[in-house]
Amino acid sequence: MYGLIGIRLMMLITAACLMSAAMVECFIRLAKPLSNQDDAGICLLGVIIGDMHSATAFLLRKEPTVARLAGVCTWINLILTGFSSVSFPYIIRTTLGYDAATYGLCDGIIGIAGIAGTFIAGCFANCLKSRNAPSLLFVESLMLLPPTIAFLLPCSTQTKLIMLVLCTAVVIIAVDFLNLILVPSIQMRTPTAITGKVMAIISSLTICAQPLGQMLYGWLHAHCTVWLILLISALASLPLAWLARPLFMHLDDTISK
Repeated sequence: MYGLIGIRLMMLITAACLMSAAMVECFIRLAKPLSNQDDAGICLLGVIIGDMHSATAFLLRKEPTVARLAGVCTWINLILTGFSSVSFPYIIRTTLGYDAATYGLCDGIIGIAGIAGTFIAGCFANCLKSRNAPSLLFVESLMLLPPTIAFLLPCSTQTKLIMLVLCTAVVIIAVDFLNLILVPSIQMRTPTAITGKVMAIISSLTICAQPLGQMLYGWLHAHCTVWLILLISALASLPLAWLARPLFMHLDDTISK
C-alpha cells in the first residue's frame, strides 16, 4: 500500500485506524479491582517500588540462574531488534536499491516465518528441552554467515536479497523455538506469587535493549560495510551459544527438583 498510495495517505489511514481504536476503547467497562483495607493507604509509587525491589532481590540473590536467563533474552533482543528494524530495511532499500513494494513483500515473508515458527515450535513443544537452547543459538548465529558471504562476493543483487530474506526467516523461526524454552524455564523457576513481577522486570530489560540495538546498528551502518555488519551480528551471538551451554545443560533437572 505504501508503494501504491504514498506516505501521506498512509499516514491518514493509520491515524484513522488509531482514532477508531481509541473510540472503541471508550466503550470498554472494567470492574474496579478488589482491594483489602490494609492496602487502602498504600500509594501506587510505594507498591511499584516494593514490587521492583522484591523481583530484583529474587533475581540477584535467590535465583541467579533466572537472572542469567534474563541476560540471554536481553542480549538476543539487542541483536535481533537492531538487525531486523535497522539493518534489514536499510540493506534492502538503500544498499540493494529495491523499492518499497519489494521491501514490504520481504518484510511480510519474515512476518509469515515468525507466525509459522510459533506454530511449528508449538507442535514440538513436548520434545523441546533446555539443553536444545545452545543449538538454537548456534543456528541463529550461523544463519547470518551465508548472506555475509553473498555480500562479500560479487553476487547479483537478486542473490543477495534471496539469501538475506531466507536466512533471516530461519533466524526468526529459531528464535521462536528458543522463546518456547526460555520463557517457561524462567516461569517454572519463579514462585507463583512473584511471577508477574519478575516477568515485568525481564520485559523491561528486553524493551530497553531495543533502542540500544537500533542505535548500535545505525552507527554500524554509518561506519561499516554490509558484510562486516552481518559478520559482527553472527559473531555477537556465537560466543553466547558457547557460554550458555553450562547454563542450559542441567536446567531441566533443576526444574524437576
